[in-house]
Amino acid sequence: MAVTVKYQGVVKNAPVLHTHSGSYPFEPVTPPGGLELRPVGAGLATRATQGSIYELARAAEQERVLGELDFMLQNLSVNLTYPQTPDAQPNALGRLAVSSDPTAILASAAQTAQAPTTHEARVLPTATGGVVMGKTMNPIAPVSLAAGAYRFTMTIDGQARQIDMNVGEGQTNEEFIGRLAIAIASQDERIQAKAVYGFEDAYDPGARTRPMNRTVRLVVSGPEDQTGPSFYFGEDSAGVVEAFGLNLLSPPRTAVARLDGVAQAQTDNAISLDGGAVTGLASGDGAAVIEVTAGAPAVSQRLSAIIERFNEIIAYIDLHADVLRPSLKDRLTRPGEDLARLLPKIGLRATAQGKIVVSQGFAEAVKADYATARELLLGQDGWMTKLSGKVGQILAMDKSFWADPPDFSKGAAQRAWALIFDVSQSIISGYY
Repeated sequence: MAVTVKYQGVVKNAPVLHTHSGSYPFEPVTPPGGLELRPVGAGLATRATQGSIYELARAAEQERVLGELDFMLQNLSVNLTYPQTPDAQPNALGRLAVSSDPTAILASAAQTAQAPTTHEARVLPTATGGVVMGKTMNPIAPVSLAAGAYRFTMTIDGQARQIDMNVGEGQTNEEFIGRLAIAIASQDERIQAKAVYGFEDAYDPGARTRPMNRTVRLVVSGPEDQTGPSFYFGEDSAGVVEAFGLNLLSPPRTAVARLDGVAQAQTDNAISLDGGAVTGLASGDGAAVIEVTAGAPAVSQRLSAIIERFNEIIAYIDLHADVLRPSLKDRLTRPGEDLARLLPKIGLRATAQGKIVVSQGFAEAVKADYATARELLLGQDGWMTKLSGKVGQILAMDKSFWADPPDFSKGAAQRAWALIFDVSQSIISGYY
């Protein structure tokens, strides 16, 4: 059914809705506490408090804004954490490799790399070494083994090594596991061994209905980015391996990489593209597009892109200032304010609105004196470094702390929200 809705005329400062079935004036009640909204349509009645309708519409908008802002801040945080810029002065022969997802894959390019070009890299799953998850134990309980000397064998890449341990009288699990971790880790620098603490309900592990109890276990693992070395434990004198669960080994995992469309299995998470001119490391399961560009301008363009992401967030906060706390913007703009007098040295300017303006001289400043530009932006007290800290603080909060609480004293705004909400709901419900 075709619907034609026209708004025309005013009655007592309120709009009149004209439809094919008649004209319906909106009749707001000025005193707070109760408002009868007469639906514009088939005579059905919708009753709601003035505050509740405004609050409902505002809360929905606020939730949407908080979600989008969270996404933008997460993206900015990744770019600030991984700026992907060189440490030394860039030159005309230099190459810059920028990963679309540096949390998954980071890359670098040699001067011999082709540019400009792009590469696709995916490592899923990544390679991991073997892991031994020992038994969970009560940290303060005495060791179950009798006091005395014990020996067990740790075999690393086929080479057996004997480890001698002594159990003292009254020694606790926590104390013995700490000493055991040191003894195992000292056998090979590629092996990690540590005491890991946790909590579980010893009385009812399934339902978790009673207070949790502290636990400790020994965890032994190989490198996180490759399958080797292979290792396992064996018993020379019965006791330690079985008592602490060192015979429960999870085998290493081989990585599967797809580089520019070619799949291959490998024992580590390293990537090599363009005949070895572009190299990198996968730090997590995932994929990335690696863009390789040439020359000093590539560095200034990369830095400008990060600044632009920041400016987009400030503009978004200004656009939705009615539902966000003012302190949110204050946190983000403070680093720029602190460096406002120094930024013009490299062609940047902090505005009164909190944005960072990139002038035409920025690219030349980066090319001519990259050390100064890098110090002001990425140094210990640089703008991006301080901004990264502020963004991290904000993301550590619950999003509800970003929201500005509603002010129901704005009667005119409330009535406008109420009218918009009522009309939209009536149209959606097919009243006309």
